[in-house]
Amino acid sequence: MEHLAERGLTHLPAVRARIGRADAAAAAITADTAKPVYELAGTTFTFAELAAAVTAATGTTVEYTTVTVDDLAAGMVATGMDEGTAGFWASIDASIARGDLFTESTDLRDLIGREPTSLEDAIREAL
Repeated sequence: MEHLAERGLTHLPAVRARIGRADAAAAAITADTAKPVYELAGTTFTFAELAAAVTAATGTTVEYTTVTVDDLAAGMVATGMDEGTAGFWASIDASIARGDLFTESTDLRDLIGREPTSLEDAIREAL
């Protein structure tokens, strides 16, 4: 988060992300009735919304620019990452951008007994 506030810029192809809480793991392993799989998803937000929220929390203007997966990988390579690793990480962002990780599951809320941490609160906690 400090990196975003310091540089004021982030470039990512993904348009959705999730915020959750680690205490769901403790609730899952101590639950009287366990599910075989939990989908731990919080509130959906875009990276443009993330940039706006970081701007509001820090007073430093943070802008989000959408880039292609190829441009993201090339940028990683330009900073010293090998092509295979850069392609791997860029493909994960491409998957997120397509919505492959999206879920409307309420497992996180159900496990922790409250709404997941909001984007704004998570940013404040991270600063």
